[in-house]
Amino acid sequence: MDTCIKVCIAEDHKLFRESLIDGLKLLDNINVLFGAENGQELLDKLECSKPDIIILDINMPVMSGLVALPKIKSKYPEIKVIMFSTYYDKLFILDS
Repeated sequence: MDTCIKVCIAEDHKLFRESLIDGLKLLDNINVLFGAENGQELLDKLECSKPDIIILDINMPVMSGLVALPKIKSKYPEIKVIMFSTYYDKLFILDS
């Protein structure tokens, strides 16, 4: 039996978010539940729909991924989170 992985994406850049969603939808075992443009929108949408995995941008307006992550892990410890960033600086990543 194949397992379908439920995924959501929080990314403030619309084109990148939609491209990632479209790419993931091509995979048979991935079900993209929703996209969010910031951490607050993500938290609001999690009230209605629970993914297995969140792909979370580190730096977003309104609420960053760094602020959203502890809230997600506190309320939904079973959800796995993959964080990413367009930042290239090793110090930024390590400080985050």
